[in-house]
Amino acid sequence: MKDRLFLSLPSDTHYLSVLESFYKNFIRLNKIDNNFNADNLFLAIVEAVVNGMKHGNKGDLSKNVSISFELKLNEIIVTISDEGKGFEPDALPDPTNSERLGVPSGRGVYLIKKLVDDYKYIFNENGTTVILKMRW
Repeated sequence: MKDRLFLSLPSDTHYLSVLESFYKNFIRLNKIDNNFNADNLFLAIVEAVVNGMKHGNKGDLSKNVSISFELKLNEIIVTISDEGKGFEPDALPDPTNSERLGVPSGRGVYLIKKLVDDYKYIFNENGTTVILKMRW
């Protein structure tokens, strides 16, 4: 059992397969409860990582997105950090608005909010961090 693991990826979505393997191994090694919705958490993680790569780090391969996985009693905490300047989550347009339905992007933060039990954004001079929590 490894209750805390770290991963750092360059700002290139080709590395998402590494993230997927890493996540699946974390779930398997820790024998996470079958009632846990691992797919929902993984989708939220991918959305946050892609946002960090594309929007935070602007695809700059010299900048990384760091991900930590922490297992607590009945909870997984995933912390994702980029090196970007941040954004105003409450200022994002509602992707469920009829005018936005045909727009091919802009749903990541919305999905994160819907898929995890708790989330929090932290902005500072070093970049943006999102903390995702999922319980079972």
